[in-house]
Amino acid sequence: MRSLTNFLVTTIKDQNFSRQNDKSMSASVNMSRPEVILCAHDGIAVIDLHTIQDLCPPILCRFLGLSDDSMAACTFKEAARDEQGRLTFAKHLDISRSSFQACITFIKTGYVGSIEVLVRTMDILGGSERLDAYVAKKQAELEAREAHELEKLLSERTNPMTPEADVDHLYIWRAGQTGWSQGVNSEDWSMTVHTGIAIDYWWRMRLVLDDEDDEEIEEL
Repeated sequence: MRSLTNFLVTTIKDQNFSRQNDKSMSASVNMSRPEVILCAHDGIAVIDLHTIQDLCPPILCRFLGLSDDSMAACTFKEAARDEQGRLTFAKHLDISRSSFQACITFIKTGYVGSIEVLVRTMDILGGSERLDAYVAKKQAELEAREAHELEKLLSERTNPMTPEADVDHLYIWRAGQTGWSQGVNSEDWSMTVHTGIAIDYWWRMRLVLDDEDDEEIEEL
């Protein structure tokens, strides 16, 4: 009976010890993975691999030793390190600490400081589809703004609201009040905007242009 009791006690202790080890192993898995990278001019960057391992572009993953590709060990050399165990790819590629940190910040947060520095450095490190999408979006936004500004400029030139905006001299202009008789009683005159002086508004009447003048304006 005593032997059975001792056996049960020992078994329970072993189970408790096993559970503690499992918890310890689980905690170790969830711990951060600091890695030291040696950059150009012997600059030092320290990053937590755990925070970028699911976001990192594939080529940079291989530089950092994060690739899960089963063929990686056969196809690619192990990430190069110096005698202190620091990864040296950034130094060999002449990437400064600030430029490398800019890439890591973008990977983690999407923040972009200098787009030129980020694109140049990320290209050296193998590129990033996420960055390519960001650049394409910004380029599309820029083109849309430029198209809008061009449309606005053309609209202002063909439909000016003030004499100053009438750079092509399309209208005869007069300043007058809203009840200016000549303007009110004529279909040729129309009122645009306030002149900024007293209670006067700008009135305009279209000049009669010949066909050649119309073609020049359309080409603008």
